[in-house]
Amino acid sequence: GSAPMQRLSRLGPMGVVTITLLPLKGCGMWSGVLMARLLQLPPSRSYPLLILGSVLGCLILVGAGEALLLLL
Repeated sequence: GSAPMQRLSRLGPMGVVTITLLPLKGCGMWSGVLMARLLQLPPSRSYPLLILGSVLGCLILVGAGEALLLLL
């Protein structure tokens, strides 16, 4: 697997959130789904983690965009 996934899988369920929120190559929603499957998390546990990661990732990108606009 990818290096970020190997490192983040050690975090267990929080690794799913982290890999889902990161806007990097090899990260994102599909990587989060794959990690949740590899960790054998049931859908009732993995879906909220994936949603949380996606929302946090969006907030980070919106915050970065707002900061960039303030600098211009």
